[in-house]
Amino acid sequence: MPDPIPIRPRLVLLADANEWSARSLASILGPSGVQVLQLHAGPEVAAAARTQASDAILLTESLPETDVAALVRSLRQDPDVPAELPIILIGIGPVSRLRLIAALRAGASDLWGLPMDSEELVLRLEALVRLKSAAECAREEGLLDWATGLYNRRGLTLRARDLASQADRRGAALACVVLAPALPGGHAQRDRAAAALQLGAAVDAVVHGLKQAGRSSDAIGRLGRAEFAVLAPDADARGARRLGTRLGRAIARAAAPPRFEHPLRLRAGYHAVRDFHRAALGPLDLLTRATSALRAVQAGTAGGWIRGFKISPGG
Repeated sequence: MPDPIPIRPRLVLLADANEWSARSLASILGPSGVQVLQLHAGPEVAAAARTQASDAILLTESLPETDVAALVRSLRQDPDVPAELPIILIGIGPVSRLRLIAALRAGASDLWGLPMDSEELVLRLEALVRLKSAAECAREEGLLDWATGLYNRRGLTLRARDLASQADRRGAALACVVLAPALPGGHAQRDRAAAALQLGAAVDAVVHGLKQAGRSSDAIGRLGRAEFAVLAPDADARGARRLGTRLGRAIARAAAPPRFEHPLRLRAGYHAVRDFHRAALGPLDLLTRATSALRAVQAGTAGGWIRGFKISPGG
């Protein structure tokens, strides 16, 4: 048998409570340069997926006291787990169509039946890791956030420069609104899965509202896990506040029951100038100031859910 093709990067999370089968899989992957981190329970898998820079998860269907399909779904909805991370279910015996469809519907990348030829196993894993690496490169080099279809930070920065240049030439108004959902904090380990699901649902509602209420001329992007920005040409301070209010209403509609038991609270900050040329600001200054206004709202130092940036005397 030819030497297995090395996989890079080389960390695989293996969720298998059976020591014998775990050692068997590790012995197959080891010669290919793969490090295997063995896990024994569902909570360990979720924690490691968030904190380890892993390249794949191998998850046995028979993991004790674990609803494996629910675990896969929660991993796919967890914003701290990369969407492109391969999650492969491992079963015993031939894979039926029914089992495969159920695994794929839950969000698994594939379902493998053991025993499997060792070379085939390594090559299958390598193919999935290559796809993950390609997706990561495309995301880093691209301008869009894959999960939402909005601009990523790099894309929004480029659009900010473009809109600022246009506003500068025309002496036109330009505004920026930065928004984030306000979610209750939960630090207990048992609350993490529920919090991740809640955050995912909140992000979906915000994205839906932004797409529904944003103008075609606006540049809408994702700044972080649950933070979004809208750059609005030809909008002054009053227009920026109206825009924030309109977006907030659209997001509230998207987060209406039964999806949310309680209304989704939103926080927003904005900054705008009537004449960008005379304001003598840099392309990213509006974004920085709107973010600063959002931080003031989040810290509770400003009344209401939305506020504009306050320029200090002499500032």
